Amino acid sequence: MWNVRTTTVPSGCAARRADYSTAVDEVERRELGMKRSGPCPSFLPSCDGRARPRQWQKLLSETVLQVVPRLWSLLAVLVYPLKVFSQMLWSLLTVLVYPLKVFSQVLWSLLTVLVYPLKVFSQVLWLLLAVLVYPLKVFSQVLWLLLAVLVYPLKVFSQMLWLLLAALVYPLKVFSQMLWLLLAALVYPLKVFSQMLSCLFGYGQVPKVVFSERSPPYWLDSVLSKCEGLRRPFVQTWWAPDGHLQSIVHVLFTCKPRYESEYVEMDDGEYVCLDWHSEHSMLAGDSPLLIVLHGFSGCSQDVWPMVDEGARRGMRCVAVNKRGHGEKSRLTKPKLLAALDTTDLRQIMTLLRGRYPNASLVSVGYSAGAGLLCSYGNQYGEDSFVDAAVFISPGYDTVKLVLDDGGMMSAVYNYLLTFSQKQIIHRHRDVLKERIDMMAAMKCKTISELTEHVYCHLNGYHDATSYWAANNPMAGLRNPSSPTLCINAVDDPVAPYCNIPLEVFEELPSMVLVLTHAGGHCGFLEGPSANEWSCRLSADFIEAVLELKSS
Repeated sequence: MWNVRTTTVPSGCAARRADYSTAVDEVERRELGMKRSGPCPSFLPSCDGRARPRQWQKLLSETVLQVVPRLWSLLAVLVYPLKVFSQMLWSLLTVLVYPLKVFSQVLWSLLTVLVYPLKVFSQVLWLLLAVLVYPLKVFSQVLWLLLAVLVYPLKVFSQMLWLLLAALVYPLKVFSQMLWLLLAALVYPLKVFSQMLSCLFGYGQVPKVVFSERSPPYWLDSVLSKCEGLRRPFVQTWWAPDGHLQSIVHVLFTCKPRYESEYVEMDDGEYVCLDWHSEHSMLAGDSPLLIVLHGFSGCSQDVWPMVDEGARRGMRCVAVNKRGHGEKSRLTKPKLLAALDTTDLRQIMTLLRGRYPNASLVSVGYSAGAGLLCSYGNQYGEDSFVDAAVFISPGYDTVKLVLDDGGMMSAVYNYLLTFSQKQIIHRHRDVLKERIDMMAAMKCKTISELTEHVYCHLNGYHDATSYWAANNPMAGLRNPSSPTLCINAVDDPVAPYCNIPLEVFEELPSMVLVLTHAGGHCGFLEGPSANEWSCRLSADFIEAVLELKSS
């Protein structure tokens, strides 16, 4: 039944109010279309306006309320033994560690009792020393101030005096240098002119021969006596009478060579150019084989006079271009060998020995090429295949020549040799720029600087000093592997006379030094046509040694 609201009203209006309420309820039931009595259906809102809960929600809430406490009780039963065990373990550790803790505290207290007096004693001692030393410190500072007050005026006076002397002396220094240059400009032409006159009239000097007293007699009888250039005076070319002109003419005025080029592959895949004399193929297989090595920044063109002289004497002649040297050489790998690296030379010597097994093998080295040949002979000894060697204008001790106090070499020639080396590096710049700083290399002014920026990087040396110490031919000079002739000029501007180790030639029986009064560096030009006297002397020496060995 639908609930009927009743309200207490005054008695006079009670009947009318009840009728009104009944009518209102009837109207509401008609509008809603619900003509049934009893409680409201579960799918309708309750009569009091609150929503009825669904059956599954009620079931879920009851299940959760029953299961969660049981799970919690189960976890408590499982975890409680672990909790008890951890507490027991902690108590056990406390029992074990506590004595150690107490012992450490006792030990620390004992150390404190022992050390504290020492600490107090050191502090007292420090205070005592401070009391004693402080007056000395103050006294020294006062003394230093007093000395400064006294000395400073002397220092200022000495500086003023130095400036005054510099102002007076510097013009004299400049004047003396200008006077020296003027005298040199006046005297040098006179010197050259006097030398030209002596050459025109045939005045010369017989070369000086230096050898050991322990040398065997055949040196004089069979070898040196057959060298025609040692029996007559050396008269240099009259229009190139001094060492500078001789050196310049040797480099700039060389005849056009007639070579046949051969490229030999080295073990690392690089190629080295061998320039053969054009007539070498017409010689017999047992003809002497002459190998010529060029100088520091040269190539096969510079040694053509020696190659041509050997060919006229019936020798099979070949000039070896060092890796990267010469117009025909092209580097394929960023590698330039060190000055005394004999890797390529050894492969070439082995190749030529296998190609001409019955031929005597002799060699001539110019300047740095002489140092390389000397190092090769020292390294391989009797297995070097060389029967006779000639060194023309060797530099000997390269450390003194290049490094010590700017080096014995003339600054002008040092710069020129550096410039020619930079041309070689620039020609192979596309390959070498992978390993070196090309900008820094092109700015070098001396051989030492160029060594630092190029050859040290390419060959694994720390600096120029270590490089030239490792590439000094003096060690090999004292251990020659075959009869050796060295030719030097007293007026050599590149390898000066003071760098020649005369004592070595006075000790070693298989080496001979020939000194001329003129000839420059690798020049030795004589006669109006400027023929190289050193080439004829070298060929005479080689022929005499080979003749002696064959007899």
